[in-house]
Amino acid sequence: MKNKINRIASYLPFVCYLLLNFYCIGIYFPTMNEESSLAGILLWYVLPILGVFMLGFLFMFVFKRYKSISPLDRQIQFILYTIFNSLESILFSLVLLSLPNMTRMYILFLLLWVFVPVSQYLAMKSYQESKGEWKPNTKKVSFAFSFILVCSILSLFAILLFNLNKTQDKMLSLESLIPFDIPFLIASCLCLVLIEVMEEKDALYSKPDFSEEDGIKAGELEGEFADLGGWDADSQIETLLSSLGVPSEDYDVPMKGLDEKIKVKVLLAQALFGNPDYLLMDEPTNGLDPMAADWLEEYLSTYENTVLVVSHDRYFLNKVCTRMLDVDYGKITPFIGNYDFWYESSQLALKQSREDNAKKEERIKELKDFIARFAANAAKSRQATSRKKMLDRITLDDIKPSSRKYPFIDFRPEREIGNDCLEVHHLSVEGKFKDISFTLNHNEKVAFISDDTSIISALFDVIAGRNEKYEGRFKWGITVTKDYFPNDFSEFENVTCSLVDYLRPYSKEQLDSYIRGFLGRMLFSGDEALKPVNVLSGGEKVRLRLTRMMMKPSNFYIFDDPTNHLDLESVQSLNQALIKFRGGLAFQSHDREFIETIATRIIAITKDGTFLDWRGDYSSFLQKFSEMTKRRMK
Repeated sequence: MKNKINRIASYLPFVCYLLLNFYCIGIYFPTMNEESSLAGILLWYVLPILGVFMLGFLFMFVFKRYKSISPLDRQIQFILYTIFNSLESILFSLVLLSLPNMTRMYILFLLLWVFVPVSQYLAMKSYQESKGEWKPNTKKVSFAFSFILVCSILSLFAILLFNLNKTQDKMLSLESLIPFDIPFLIASCLCLVLIEVMEEKDALYSKPDFSEEDGIKAGELEGEFADLGGWDADSQIETLLSSLGVPSEDYDVPMKGLDEKIKVKVLLAQALFGNPDYLLMDEPTNGLDPMAADWLEEYLSTYENTVLVVSHDRYFLNKVCTRMLDVDYGKITPFIGNYDFWYESSQLALKQSREDNAKKEERIKELKDFIARFAANAAKSRQATSRKKMLDRITLDDIKPSSRKYPFIDFRPEREIGNDCLEVHHLSVEGKFKDISFTLNHNEKVAFISDDTSIISALFDVIAGRNEKYEGRFKWGITVTKDYFPNDFSEFENVTCSLVDYLRPYSKEQLDSYIRGFLGRMLFSGDEALKPVNVLSGGEKVRLRLTRMMMKPSNFYIFDDPTNHLDLESVQSLNQALIKFRGGLAFQSHDREFIETIATRIIAITKDGTFLDWRGDYSSFLQKFSEMTKRRMK
């Protein structure tokens, strides 16, 4: 019996070894085709490899401890160790070759193929057969461990070295770039070394006493400049800027002299320039016109390196992302797939948990009823005891309340809009648009599109009555009551009163409880209703403005990019509210899904004077607009 136990126990290290392989498969393969960070490689690559080698030393212990096992078992275990080591090497090789950062991965790949055969050789040579017994060779075991440790440190050092040499990941601060023009600004983010080479080269060429040594040094700098891609930098910069819609006449303008929306595009081009290995983006579509946002989606959908993005743009998330990290319930849950897949999966999982709990609660009720009825019945006491044990084994799933909160947005016009809504005749604003005419009809929801969003903002300012510097004329219908949502927060400047007092002039009732009710719907609860308006964040100011618009109903709304500063839940609530709204709507947005689900008509006004009035869906509009642009370029 003891020999059987010893024999079974001698195979336990190999069971652990097999489990480690399954662990590695479970960790690595879901993350294939993704970049690995330094910490990730340390955790998921180096530690399991070291675990493999430590199991090799455990393998030595088996032969030392269990001397009575048969030679056949010893041979089987040697074969198992060899097979598992080979499988481990193949597994890691497949994973490393699948990752896009090939330079760093090849180094690890080569080091791996040094680790595996050497460890296999040392494991077998660590035993010397003496008088029928296997004894570990202490010196060789120590050498094996030292060798593995040194190779691991070298691999980590190589990874760290490659990370530190990626100077394209370094970015200058915005303040330090203010005096520079756009091409210099963008090139600076690619490689600080490139900038240093350019400056040193220019300094040499500008020397009045240019010597032979200076010529040799300049030649070396020219070669280094070419190796860093300096000669291609200008063309790459121009491609990025033109794709994002930055006018060529702005290329030589210092950053401080640019329009805010152009600055956003320049900084975005700066982040994209040089194809950095890791691209971190916080709301990248904010401030972009739909054409630029569409180009960015196409660009990032084929981007080979890692992109980590935070965005409320659902179409963007669906088009670009292949994995979602759901931050909710006080934890981060990964999902493989795009936004729609995450939403459907998370809702399905929540629904399933609730249904399971409902079934369990029903079962608990049945068991409790049975126990209450028959606990005192001697004939049924055994069954009652059995039911108690069953009851103790049932546990309800802990469904924590979500940290996501959806505001309640609902626009209800008090008066139905008439057939005549808005007529615009030969309207012009200097520097923005010239001689445009259109008519908005009963209950139309019109999306205004431009490659320069300030054009649409200028149009909205005119028809909303905020700007009187225009030529031409426009006329609102007599049944129209309009309200305007501008893209700035100028109305909140220097407003120090509380939220309740700010909304009081727009409220039908002056009671605090009535106003607080509206604020509560928009997620301003408790003492938040008493906060000064001027301390609100951008998203809170948007929600306050929407609260005001709901308290004073209109039948026609003008929205200038309302989803800026809003979280995803608020965007969804506003989206649904405008879909259900029974009135007229004119709006501008960078959110493609917002446009596709709301707009019944699209009007495009471009910088070069193109005017397109399209009655159809957004996708067909983009196709038509692209055809017009190509013909115009020819």
